[in-house]
Amino acid sequence: MNKKIFKVCFDMKLDKTISIKKSKKNKCEMLDGNITFFSNEEDFLLIGIELSKHIGIDNYNVNLDSNYLFETETNDLNSNFLSFGDKVKKLYEGLMLGSWKYSGHKTMNNEDSEASLDKSNLAKSGLMEINLSFDLEKSLLEFNNSNTNEFNQTLRDAIYEMNLNPELKKNYLKECLEKITYEIDEVRKICECTNFARELVEMPSNFLTPSIFAEKAKKIEKESENKKLKITIIEEVSGGILEVSKGSLEKPKLIVCEYYGGEGEILGLVGKGVTFDSGGLSLKPAKSMEDMKTDMAGAANVLSIMKLLSDTNSKKNVVAVMPCVENMPSGSALKPGDVISAMSGQTIEVLNTDAEGRLILCDALWYIQEKLNAKTVIDFATLTGSVVVGLGELFAGLFSNDDFLSESLIKSGKRKSEFLCRLPLHKNYDKLIDSDIADMCNIQKPGSGAGSITAAQFLQRFVKKDTKWAHIDIAGTAYTSHKSMINLRKSTGFGVRLMFDFIQNI
Repeated sequence: MNKKIFKVCFDMKLDKTISIKKSKKNKCEMLDGNITFFSNEEDFLLIGIELSKHIGIDNYNVNLDSNYLFETETNDLNSNFLSFGDKVKKLYEGLMLGSWKYSGHKTMNNEDSEASLDKSNLAKSGLMEINLSFDLEKSLLEFNNSNTNEFNQTLRDAIYEMNLNPELKKNYLKECLEKITYEIDEVRKICECTNFARELVEMPSNFLTPSIFAEKAKKIEKESENKKLKITIIEEVSGGILEVSKGSLEKPKLIVCEYYGGEGEILGLVGKGVTFDSGGLSLKPAKSMEDMKTDMAGAANVLSIMKLLSDTNSKKNVVAVMPCVENMPSGSALKPGDVISAMSGQTIEVLNTDAEGRLILCDALWYIQEKLNAKTVIDFATLTGSVVVGLGELFAGLFSNDDFLSESLIKSGKRKSEFLCRLPLHKNYDKLIDSDIADMCNIQKPGSGAGSITAAQFLQRFVKKDTKWAHIDIAGTAYTSHKSMINLRKSTGFGVRLMFDFIQNI
């Protein structure tokens, strides 16, 4: 017998109704307007993503008519209801992430492009208002007609009491709905900022130069209702940031964000912002250059995270540094064999100008420790092709000098389906980047392999001994070649949801 405990309607202001029903099948699929699925919480994220493939834009309803609510071991009615609320949030999150699509340069003359733009707007416009309605009396009747062995008597008594006491029912529903509504609003903000990061990564490099990136950062500060967020653009730069940018007509920018939401230690975030990477004089092959507009995904993540902290009025203290440059060849460009000085004063023999990301990250790491007093620092960078060879597009590479920090990041990644794999740091790898004429080389010795590890070893030389540090190489996960159940688009925003979860739990 189909036992309908609560009838719950989510009104999302779209254009059709789809019923979601319980199935024992461990999958999510659409059959004649119905979704069948296995009802654990994470599946609701996949359901939302699946629904996003089929939806239109106006007056859309999703009706859940099922018995998910009380499928837990607890007798507490409130806990059961809020557990269901967690599934609602996952559904909402999936709809927002799945419906996003970048098509900012399509003309409106094309019907397909118009539909794409409409669908893109779905994720940018507050998506939906959610109304929940409950038929407790009908639920009670169906409880009485059901097999009592399958239900907890305490729970049955609680529902019966609520039906006898209208005021209790009213207050209970009001309290639970207020909590779920607040949390859904937070999910909306998380998804909007994730999609903002995805949009930045998708933008062509002529529409997102270092200067334009800086303008977008200042716009976030200007439009934010939260005055705790401060963004500074530093144009007079030195060190590796200046050296990498010398081949381009575009001037480098060092974007500094500060958000102080309360008391406590300062967390520092660093994001690589190479808005286009030609490889410099160590020129990339033409095919390898096509997607190099995405080499600023680390900076896109970090800026989006700072926006999210402001939007949610976080109580944490977080600072961020994003070095933004173009890496281009010209008569004034950095040359293989040059020796440069980083902001820290350490010297670097540049053997390959296509290993430029670490040359700007090392300055950002120094700056965030020396100028902003961050004691824990996490950097995001599309740094090496080697990490893609080792881990593919599902896991990002994680390097850290602190076990607890590493474990916390991995746990946050699991909760958000943004997976991290910890890779080693070891002093013996340092020998591979030693230089005969400078403090270090910017690439490892030929034939030694371990490209992602030696890149992390390079960065570690700019981390103070008392600083907790993690480096996340998102070269494989930020912009993927294949669609997955979680990511329907090339640009993923990988790391935004993970990092917000981490920050909330520190």
